[in-house]
Amino acid sequence: MAKSANVISIPKPPKGAFNKQRPVSDLLWEQVEHLAAVVRRQIDDERRAIRTEGQASDFIRKMTPILRNMPAIRRPLTRSQKGHPQNTANMENVIRIPKPPANAFNKNRPVSQILWEQVEDLAAVMRSRIENERRAINTEGQASDFIRQMTAILHPDGARKTLTRSTRGSKKNPRSSKR
Repeated sequence: MAKSANVISIPKPPKGAFNKQRPVSDLLWEQVEHLAAVVRRQIDDERRAIRTEGQASDFIRKMTPILRNMPAIRRPLTRSQKGHPQNTANMENVIRIPKPPANAFNKNRPVSQILWEQVEDLAAVMRSRIENERRAINTEGQASDFIRQMTAILHPDGARKTLTRSTRGSKKNPRSSKR
C-alpha cells in the first residue's frame, strides 16, 4: 500500500525525553499558561450564556465534579472532619425538610438572583483553583497532569474515550482535505 502524500511520520521520542522530575521548560510552561487561559475563558463564556434555571443547573452539574477532582480538593478528611456516625432519627435537633413540589424547578424559567450568585461563586472558585494549580507547577510531571486535567475540562467526552491505535493494514481510506 503506497503512503499518502498527506501523512507525516513522526518518530517515537527517546525513553529519556520525558522526565517527571525535570523542571518545566519555557515551552511547556507557555503551553500550561495558554491552556489555563483557554479553560478560564470557556468557564466565563459558559457562565455569561446562562439565562435559565436549566442552563444554571447544567453549569453547576458540569463544574462540581471537576472541582471535586482537582488535586487541591482531594485531601483526605481528618478524624474531626469525618465525625462519628450517628443515628439521626432519634435526635431532637433534626430539621426535617419537605420534598420540594414537582413544579419547583422549571428549566425554562429565568435564573433567580440566588441561583445566579451560586453560578458566579462556582465560576470564581474554578478560576481560583486553576490559578493555584498553575502556579504550583514546577516539574514536567506536574505540567503533564495539569495539561491532562485542563484538556478533560475542555473535552469531557474525549476524556472518557480510550485511545486506540489503528492497525497498519487498515482498509479505511485516509481523509482528504478536498471536499
